[in-house]
Amino acid sequence: MAIKTYIRPTTLVRNIMKSFGKNEYLIFTNSYEKCRTVKCYAYGNRDTEMELVIRNELTAAGVSNYEIKRRRGFPASGRTAGGSFIVRIPRSEQA
Repeated sequence: MAIKTYIRPTTLVRNIMKSFGKNEYLIFTNSYEKCRTVKCYAYGNRDTEMELVIRNELTAAGVSNYEIKRRRGFPASGRTAGGSFIVRIPRSEQA
């Protein structure tokens, strides 16, 4: 039986984001008609590594249909404002 039956894929993604130092108050889970998303702000240097871990863990959990989007921040007052990292998981992949 797939791990996603016991642990929600969104919970798995949130925990990975936290393990990469993303602040819990900057991680959001949203529920839509056809999917759920996990979004975190504060784009970081290790996001490529975090994306790889998320892909590996979701695949190991039995989740095969998901999307990952990364959006860079924008320049504001001489520094880059935080971007976002979004994982979209269709409802069909939810336990």
